[in-house]
Amino acid sequence: IMAARKDFAEKNDKISTEFAEFKEPMMKAMMQNNIKPWYQMLKEAKETGNLTIYACGMTMDLLGIKKEDLIDIFDDVVGVGTFLMESEDAEVIFV
Repeated sequence: IMAARKDFAEKNDKISTEFAEFKEPMMKAMMQNNIKPWYQMLKEAKETGNLTIYACGMTMDLLGIKKEDLIDIFDDVVGVGTFLMESEDAEVIFV
């Protein structure tokens, strides 16, 4: 959820430490090939319809994050129970 904070997502330059040595060439290749940031791709997917994005309420509580701290792709902040009920008959991608 930290990657979805407005102050982090806009930078789009974080990479897992295990791939740190590839950061510079990856960022350069993404820019040269006009690869959109992950949050922009999700936003465009939402615009095509039938996609709901939830933020985990417990994680946000633990980290002291509010919905207004996040980029604007989230439909709601929910707990596990609500997520399971809402996604019962849906196709789900969990990342």
